[in-house]
Amino acid sequence: MGRNLTMKVISRLFLITLFLTINSCASAKLEKRVGALEAGIYESKESNKRLVSQLSDLEKRLGEIDNSIFILKDAVDSTSEGLKEIKENLAGIKKAEIPSGVPIQPEPGFASLPAPVQKVAPEASEPEEADPFLFYRKAYGYFQAGEYETAKVKFSRFVALFPRHDLTDNALYWLGECYYSQKDFQSAIQTFEQVCRDFPGGNKVPDALLKLGYSYLAAGNQGQAREAIQKLTREFPHSEAANKAKEKLHF
Repeated sequence: MGRNLTMKVISRLFLITLFLTINSCASAKLEKRVGALEAGIYESKESNKRLVSQLSDLEKRLGEIDNSIFILKDAVDSTSEGLKEIKENLAGIKKAEIPSGVPIQPEPGFASLPAPVQKVAPEASEPEEADPFLFYRKAYGYFQAGEYETAKVKFSRFVALFPRHDLTDNALYWLGECYYSQKDFQSAIQTFEQVCRDFPGGNKVPDALLKLGYSYLAAGNQGQAREAIQKLTREFPHSEAANKAKEKLHF
């Protein structure tokens, strides 16, 4: 009987040892699997970080491309507007021309009064500066030719010589276009704002608001760009500039 008891004890010890061995192997395999799973999770997180970074860079590049497209489209529109304005100015000049050789008759009751003389700023030094229309056309010709530095000088001079002329707001607007074409967006912003501030009833205000929005957008200030475009569509909803804003921008 003692021998049987010994055999039972040995069998139980063997079973316990076998169980512990199997459990140890299972634990090692489990730890290995857990380690592999943790490594996979870490790699997945790193991949997600890289993906987020790539997506951010892609969004930034797309934004830069959008701004470039707006600038290119606007350059085409500016050329079309310029040709239209030249035609309008030429038509106005022809209407204002007086046939040579025809004397100007004074109105009855004013024969004794001297004829009014248009005051020309004393700093006018070039021949065309005595004629606002001729001076404006020359300045605009430089702009159309892409000679923006010369055009800036001429338009600035026009504004200084003829601060209250009918074309002064136009000259100031095209000065802003010169800055815009040279990608000097801060100067363009200041000039377009001056058009809106100094000539609130002028015909160039809608266009100035549109280009003000474009300038802010190109400068990376979407908030100010939105305000300019919203003011344009609110105050001049039926203008051509407002229609362009609705087509190109989705504010």
